[in-house]
Amino acid sequence: MCGLMPIVDTVNGFLLKGRGSSGIGTLYRLAFFALLFVYYFYNGCTKTDYVLVASFFLFLVFQVVSSLGLYVKNSLELTVKLFTPMFMAAVFGRMLRRGQANRERVCRLMDWLALLYPITILIPYALHMGYSTYYGNVGYKAFYFATNEITFAVCTMVMYLWDRLRQSLRPRWLLCFAMNGASCVLLGSKIAMAIFLFFAGLLVAENVFIAVRKNVIRSIAILSFAVIVGIVVLSRFGPQIARIIARWESNLSRAESGVAFLSSHRNVFLSNTFAIFQEKGIWTMLFGWGLGGTNSVEFVEMDLFDLIFSCGFIGTIAVFALYAVLLRRLRVRAFTGWMFFGIAMFISLLGGHVLFTGLGGMSFAMLLFYIAVIPRGQELCRERILEIRENPI
Repeated sequence: MCGLMPIVDTVNGFLLKGRGSSGIGTLYRLAFFALLFVYYFYNGCTKTDYVLVASFFLFLVFQVVSSLGLYVKNSLELTVKLFTPMFMAAVFGRMLRRGQANRERVCRLMDWLALLYPITILIPYALHMGYSTYYGNVGYKAFYFATNEITFAVCTMVMYLWDRLRQSLRPRWLLCFAMNGASCVLLGSKIAMAIFLFFAGLLVAENVFIAVRKNVIRSIAILSFAVIVGIVVLSRFGPQIARIIARWESNLSRAESGVAFLSSHRNVFLSNTFAIFQEKGIWTMLFGWGLGGTNSVEFVEMDLFDLIFSCGFIGTIAVFALYAVLLRRLRVRAFTGWMFFGIAMFISLLGGHVLFTGLGGMSFAMLLFYIAVIPRGQELCRERILEIRENPI
């Protein structure tokens, strides 16, 4: 069912924009959550598993109490979304330990997603369908409804494909990397653009400058491919890029500081929301005002702070403690895996919409699934050197 995420969210976004309502995304994730529960209990539970289940039900109770009956439905729905990636990570870890999943199967699933995400963006763009990311026809996100969520999903694909290309420079992975890079450019998000440029730069540097002594032909081919992709993107998406840059320049001129510009003024929202948070008393500070929000406060869109405001300090500590246990059980070994996790946390803090959203949360779980099967960096490096020596382009 994980492989259906891009299709479900595309259809869901199309219906939300066209008709104003859609239950497809909610039904899909509830069905997926139910399947996780069935697998969870059918295969037997450890003490850690029971702690996760008990935490989930305790969160449900506190969300009902904190919401004061005003926005209970939204709070309960977001609680399910908050715990979905945790249960996914727990199930994935169990599958890996029992031999029901391995690196090859995980990579096949990620390969599918890495192809499907850009297809669902680039094909509607070519057909002049879909919607802008921002007002004024700036950016493009096809039929995806939540900008930050599809941004995070595409960024995870860029990270995954970079690691794939470190192992083997196959043309299909290069093409997928370029397609996801084009999607990052179209989205118009600062984070998406930065992630793509960072990993594209690493890829070129590794294959052109580091490996140049091993295989000159390969280095020339990679550099040529990068130049061609750059030319195609600039020529095909030039007007969109110009509007995106103009929007950045306008926002920068109006921003109070560099931090305000980089965070899209979230630091201002944070300051105002924290003042309201303090005024609401000790119960709210300990347990939050509910994931559904309040009547007067919007999300800051920085996950750490939104968790603190919505779930309180106790709830936030509980969430990160659960993730710490789950990461330990996933047995992440490689430095690359921890780097990917750190970048995901950075995006979560700066851009939000990762830890307790539908597409963002499930994409985060898929990233955790992948980093759990990355071999140690030294092994990949040895394989990479052998390939450069023995398999010239």
